[in-house]
Amino acid sequence: MTKLKFFLLNLYHILIDGLYDSIPILLTFIVLYFGGGGKEIGYIVSCGALVSTLCGLYTLFFSQRLNFRQILGGTALLYGIGFLANSFSPSIIYSGLFFVLAVAGHSVFHNVSFSHITYKTDRKVLGRALSDFTAYGDIGRVPLTALSAYIAGISISGIVGWRLVSFTYGTVIFVVGVILLLYKSPKKTQELSSDRPYKKRLLPSGAAIKNRNVRLAIFGSIINAFSSEQIFVFLPLLLLKKGFDHTILGSLAFGFTLGCFIGKTICGRLLDRFGTRKVFIVSQIILSFLLILLTYFGSLYLILFIALLLGIVSKGTVPVVQSMITEPLSTSEYYADIFTINGFARGVVNVLAPTFFGLIGSSVNLNFSYMIMALGALIAIIPILLIKPKS
Repeated sequence: MTKLKFFLLNLYHILIDGLYDSIPILLTFIVLYFGGGGKEIGYIVSCGALVSTLCGLYTLFFSQRLNFRQILGGTALLYGIGFLANSFSPSIIYSGLFFVLAVAGHSVFHNVSFSHITYKTDRKVLGRALSDFTAYGDIGRVPLTALSAYIAGISISGIVGWRLVSFTYGTVIFVVGVILLLYKSPKKTQELSSDRPYKKRLLPSGAAIKNRNVRLAIFGSIINAFSSEQIFVFLPLLLLKKGFDHTILGSLAFGFTLGCFIGKTICGRLLDRFGTRKVFIVSQIILSFLLILLTYFGSLYLILFIALLLGIVSKGTVPVVQSMITEPLSTSEYYADIFTINGFARGVVNVLAPTFFGLIGSSVNLNFSYMIMALGALIAIIPILLIKPKS
C-alpha cells in the first residue's frame, strides 16, 4: 500500500468512525423527541450491530469481488443514505431502520483493513501500526460526536438539531461515496481490497481457530466486547438521568473520544514492549474500577474525567485485541479468517448487549448496567491468563 493510499484510508477512517459514534448521541435526542428511553436505544443499536455483523461475516465474499475503492464507496453510500433519510424521519422506528442501514458496511470495512495491515506489517512493530490506524478513527470521533452533541439538542430556524446534523453528515458522506464509486483508476487492473491471495470461499475457514491459544484469545475478545463496547452507548442518557443539562454532552463526547485516541496510541506501543497479555489484563482491571466509580460519583467534573479515562482503557484495547488474536499463528494464511471470525463473535455480543443493558437500565437503573460491565471486564481476563506463551 502506497503512502498516499494509506493516508486516504486513514482520512476515510476518520470520517466513518466519527459518523458511527455520532449515532448514540443522535439517538439520545431522537428518543427524547419522540418519547422513549434506554430500551429503544438498546434495540436500535442491537439491530444495527446485527446487520453489520452479518455483512462482516461475508468479508471474504466481498473482498474477492470488489476492489478496495468499491468497498469504501459502498460503505460511504450506506452511511449517506441512512443519515439523510433520518433527517426526515417521522418516528423512532424509522430512525432506527435508517441508522441500521447506515452501519451495514461498517464491519466489512474494518475486517478488510485490519487484515491488510496485519499481513503487510512486521510483527515487531504491528502494535504501533494497528494503534495508528485505530487512533486515526478517533480523530473523527472527537469533532463529529462533540458537534452532534452540541447541535442535536437545540433548534435552528424551527428545525430540530438532530435533523440538521443528520442531513449535514449524510450529505457529506454521500458525496464521498459517489466520488469513490465513479472514480476510475488509470491502471488497467483494479487492485482488490487486499493484495493477499485469498482462497475462493464464501465464509471463513474453521481451521483458523484450531489453535487453542487463538480460541482463548477470541473468548477474551468476546467478553471484552461485552464489557467495553456499550459504555458510550448509554453514557449520554446516564448523565441526563443524573440531572445534568444536555449542553454538557458535547464535553462528554469530547472527553471520551479524546481518551479513545490517547488509549489506542499508547496501548499499541505498550504491547510492542510488554506484550499483549500484560497490557490487556492491566487495562481490564483499570476499566472495571473506573466503571464502578462512574456509578457512585455525582460531580460533573469527576464524571468527565472518568469518561476520559474510560476512553483510554476501553478503546485502547482495540489494537491489543487485534494483535492478540493472530499472535499464536505461525503463518499469515488465516489472518483474514481470524479477523472475520473475531469480528463476527464480537458483533453477536454487540447485537445482544445493547438490548440487555437497555432493558436492565429501564427495569432497574443504568447504574446497575454499568456494574455488570465492570464485572465483565474482570471476567475477560480469565481466558487470557490461560493462554500458553510461546516457548
